[in-house]
Amino acid sequence: MKGLKHSLQLLFELTKMKLSLMITFSGGTGFLLAYQGIFYPIGPTLLGIFLLASGASALNQVQERKEDLLMERTKNRPVPSGRLSPKVAFHVSSFFLISGFSVLYGFASQEAFGLGLLAVLIYNGIYTPLKKKTLFAILPGALVGALPPAIGWFGAGGSMDPQIVALCSFFFLWQIPHSWVLLIEYQKDYQKAGFPSLVSSGGRNQVKKISWVWMIATTVCSLFIPLFGARGSWFNLGGLLLLSSLLTLKTSNLLLFQSHTRSLHFAYRAVNLYGLSVMIILNLDLLFQHFSLSFLTG
Repeated sequence: MKGLKHSLQLLFELTKMKLSLMITFSGGTGFLLAYQGIFYPIGPTLLGIFLLASGASALNQVQERKEDLLMERTKNRPVPSGRLSPKVAFHVSSFFLISGFSVLYGFASQEAFGLGLLAVLIYNGIYTPLKKKTLFAILPGALVGALPPAIGWFGAGGSMDPQIVALCSFFFLWQIPHSWVLLIEYQKDYQKAGFPSLVSSGGRNQVKKISWVWMIATTVCSLFIPLFGARGSWFNLGGLLLLSSLLTLKTSNLLLFQSHTRSLHFAYRAVNLYGLSVMIILNLDLLFQHFSLSFLTG
């Protein structure tokens, strides 16, 4: 039993389970917005997204094991710490990736499969090796974060629509402050591992101000999601407006008026919580509409 628990813990860390689940949640949001209902087809699409996210994360740890070993934040991950060999980690990542592609190809749609393949190619083939060379690697990295909702959308049979463009744009913009605040907080770690320094390029306070501007752009973009929707509601718009106001006030204080390091940690948590809360509001509204319609017609 102890051996099983240890193996599951390694798998949990290798696949970055919390991050993979959040990516899957974003894919589910895209699916429900397109499908406007909750039925069995959502299962294979979400499973495919989760498997691809887990496999890509595991492969990333194999690719960056030398850099991870040099950073305090990442040195205890399974591969750099030596708890798991790169060979075993690569086999695990291959299993997850092949399984994810198979599920999307066999049970979702050709568009979902193609977008899933594109996401992995950009994340592991472009973003990961580019991180050590330029700060502009954040752009393909942000694009990867915008693809899971599109996989869910097209997995549900959706077609090109302003609402999915707004949703993907939101996740693209959200990735920028999410990543930049982390780079500022762990600037010494990243410099030690040989990554370009965001702070040395623009100055700590200047970068914090730019990150705050990106957060404002993200909150504004979130308001377009219900506005472009066929079933946009006041619950959606009001909830997102309230969330955006709270995030603006919180991050304004943390990034513009606070200088201690912990303010960056709190700002990072606030940005993550905001992204999660936006998905919860969108999904709650869809659930409410679905069950209300079922009740009225049943």
